[in-house]
Amino acid sequence: MNYFSLFKKFGRKKALEIIKQALRNGKDHGLERSFNVNKVAIANNTILVSYESKVSNRFFIYNDFALIIGFIYSFLLDEFKEQRIHNIGVKSNFPDNGDLYILSPIDSAKAIAEGNAIYWLKNSIVNEHLTYLQIVTFL
Repeated sequence: MNYFSLFKKFGRKKALEIIKQALRNGKDHGLERSFNVNKVAIANNTILVSYESKVSNRFFIYNDFALIIGFIYSFLLDEFKEQRIHNIGVKSNFPDNGDLYILSPIDSAKAIAEGNAIYWLKNSIVNEHLTYLQIVTFL
């Protein structure tokens, strides 16, 4: 099967910049919104995306994760095996100095690209900072 290879055509550095710009201009590429992406990189066989969220509501951020991961999966559909990319990781920085991370293997990224959110979340690693109880009072 002949397909267009972003990495072969432009090289790794330029391909990652294209992904970054595509996410920044998300509405032009079929996403419901654009993202303020800081960085797109590859490390440890993982595409890593870091972006600034405008909200600190984690459920909205999970929706962002789904959109970003699904988009990257669809954008690079046939490239993962050849480029030896096994995961997609996304980090969201949001107001109040918070952040939230997700790491999804490629089969989970495929699931969210197809709309299967349960499989995607079940098979992804989410790391969020939790607020622990400071004082416990017994009545």
